Amino acid sequence: MDPQAAPAGPVASREEIVAYTRLLETALCRRGVSHDDLMALREQVRRAHRRKQAAAAVAAAPHPSVAPAPAAAPPALALGPLALEPKRPVPAVSPDEPGAKRPRSPARPKPRLGVDQQALEGAYGADAQRAEKRRAIELHVRALEHAAACPGCERKACAKMAGYLRHAASCTQGAACLDCRRIDTLVQLHARRCTLDLCRVPGCVSLRERLRVESWKAALEG
Repeated sequence: MDPQAAPAGPVASREEIVAYTRLLETALCRRGVSHDDLMALREQVRRAHRRKQAAAAVAAAPHPSVAPAPAAAPPALALGPLALEPKRPVPAVSPDEPGAKRPRSPARPKPRLGVDQQALEGAYGADAQRAEKRRAIELHVRALEHAAACPGCERKACAKMAGYLRHAASCTQGAACLDCRRIDTLVQLHARRCTLDLCRVPGCVSLRERLRVESWKAALEG
């Protein structure tokens, strides 16, 4: 008879199980069952008894109802009593009262001197370049006027400008020659401010007459 296949019923006490086991062992010993088989049978009976006790305890225990999870506390409650504490009003202090501190005005951003300094340096640099260019042009115009009227002097600038004038008088390339274009530009700058009736600068008189005619035509058309 298998002790695990016994029908379910009221759980026997320990004394009853021991008495039943000894009775069963005595009967099996009479039939010639070995001692190891008796020990194995005793262990099976004990295990079956323990399982029945555990099942009976689970069935007798009340089933607790599942309580709903508590809702999350609002931020004010989660932070503790400090979050619920009302803010204390700051007493208004008149600036006219003695000992009262005036509220500080927000600090104004300081101007970026680096950017302004760079802009000023760039403007000064451009003005300086333009002034230097005008000065160089003025020196060349004066050298042209001097070389055209000078019979011959020891100045290097005069001799150099005189060589340019001789080249312009004999050159046949015209506008293709760089030196001729430079001399022509200097002559035009000189002619715009020259007031001499008999000017020795080559082409000054004819150029002034042409400029006068062009100005007269522009005035009539306007």
